Amino acid sequence: MKSAKPPRIAIRWPWQRGKSRLGVTHGGFTPVRPGRRALKRALVAAAGLVGFALGSAFGDDLLARALPGRAHVAALAVEGNVHTTPAQLASASGLHAGFPLADVDEDDVARALEALPWVRAARATTVAPNRVVVAIEERVPVAVARLADGSRYLVDASGIAFAPAPAETRGPELIGLATLPPAGSPDPALAGGVALLQDWIAARLPVVRAIELKGALGSEAPAVLLADRELRVVLGGGESREKLALLGRVLALNEPALARAVAIDLRFPGQSVLRFAPPCPEAELLGVAAANETDSGAALSRGGEKLCHAKTT
Repeated sequence: MKSAKPPRIAIRWPWQRGKSRLGVTHGGFTPVRPGRRALKRALVAAAGLVGFALGSAFGDDLLARALPGRAHVAALAVEGNVHTTPAQLASASGLHAGFPLADVDEDDVARALEALPWVRAARATTVAPNRVVVAIEERVPVAVARLADGSRYLVDASGIAFAPAPAETRGPELIGLATLPPAGSPDPALAGGVALLQDWIAARLPVVRAIELKGALGSEAPAVLLADRELRVVLGGGESREKLALLGRVLALNEPALARAVAIDLRFPGQSVLRFAPPCPEAELLGVAAANETDSGAALSRGGEKLCHAKTT
């Protein structure tokens, strides 16, 4: 008696087009067509997974593009900041994640940012679909204001003392003020000191240690203290550029007497007055002996050109 042969199994995978999948029956495997409902459920599940992934990555953007009126701020982009942190800018702007984009007032945001000490100018722009871009220009310190109580503040080119100066800050000091105007307001004396400093640098004169501000220290102000020597340059009122040009010519003489002077007074038109600590070395000045004993100093000349008056202090 022959033994019965085992049934043959022919497997067809679901993705094989036009084929059947297998179902189990009592006599073995028999072909069964895939159910439409099962296929539909699989497609819906796959679509849900894809939708979840896209929504996680781009949901806010897609919603904002589909419904601009319901867009919310999702990001604050900042450019131009060095001393002001993004957190400080975000806090000052008043914006936060979820803030309605349609309610963002670009001018109000810019004004709020310009109230920060280091921010000189700011511009805010809303960018579709849900971002706000902030561009700022920070102040550049050009000098340090030192008040009567010893406190020091950074000063920008417009004469605004905008932030306390760190202890390690080095640079030209503007001295003679007792107090500062309200935050963000320029001070005329500071602005004048900064303008003088800029003219001084343009004239390529020696490095400045400090400037005594006009109106703060009497009729001799403004006056400049040099960094490389104990020499005070008195300018007084009026146009400073001609006086600085004269000072450049005097310093270029490089005479021994200049090394002994404690001050150069430029308040007199076309003249420079050297001051010395007593006794006054009249006979040594520029190699010329005292010429006028009735003067408070000695009127000196070289080649018929009047160079200076020497006066004792």
